Amino acid sequence: MSGPAERELLQLEAIVARAVEIVDEGGAEALSLRSLARDLGVSAPALYNHIRSKDDLLRLVAGEGYGKLAEQWTNLDPADHEAWIRASSHAYVAFALERPGLFALMFRYRPAFIEGPGEVEDPVATAVFQQALAVVERATADGVLKSAPPLELALGLWAASHGVATVLSMSPGLTKELWLVDLVIDGLLAGWKEPP
Repeated sequence: MSGPAERELLQLEAIVARAVEIVDEGGAEALSLRSLARDLGVSAPALYNHIRSKDDLLRLVAGEGYGKLAEQWTNLDPADHEAWIRASSHAYVAFALERPGLFALMFRYRPAFIEGPGEVEDPVATAVFQQALAVVERATADGVLKSAPPLELALGLWAASHGVATVLSMSPGLTKELWLVDLVIDGLLAGWKEPP
């Protein structure tokens, strides 16, 4: 018979929280159900009462990552389109640099409206990307950004921020003030503004 502490450890939230820690520390490759069960003080088969497979667990961990990224944006004012785009880009790059293992795992799963191979669409990724898309849609509707398909502009911003994050993750000496974020995002915004 299991005691209260063991039952508490076997809550899905505790399983996912520990899995997030493992991925943060060593990347997705460091996560195994056997070692996770050992960390939680239970048997590996006991985990299957809460998750179906390692892939399901990785998807839950990625969802946590997307949720943590979205938290970085909660205090940003979406009505100030340019400020939101700059600040969200900074938060995105900072998150990538602070949590590289989790960040890498997140991008195994994509927003539902991005086509690609495999069934890796994720509702949490979709919701987070939708926040950025909504700001870009308002910016184009308000005439702040040029009249272009908002999804294309949002994808451009995502690609730019992701590219900066990738370059900075390989070049720690450049990360001190994240000047590269401003250089890239300001350049895009300047090119995308409607002429006066």
